Amino acid sequence: AEAPPPSTEDTRCVACRGLLGVISPMLPCSRDPCHAIFHIACLNPPLHAVPTSEWLCPCCKILPLMPKPPDIPPLPQSD
Repeated sequence: AEAPPPSTEDTRCVACRGLLGVISPMLPCSRDPCHAIFHIACLNPPLHAVPTSEWLCPCCKILPLMPKPPDIPPLPQSD
């Protein structure tokens, strides 16, 4: 089972490491398994509101999307 993404209450902003405190809403990256989280005010340029659609953090925006590897069947067991 995969671990759930971190909650915004127990995670620090990647940019300011929590120095901004709770005065700006937090925004987690939508790409699995990144889950980096930022205050919207710490982004460059800052956002004025939390987007309602999928949002990628600055690192994931520049990385190419990696395709999911194909499922490989297990090797037969020899007795």
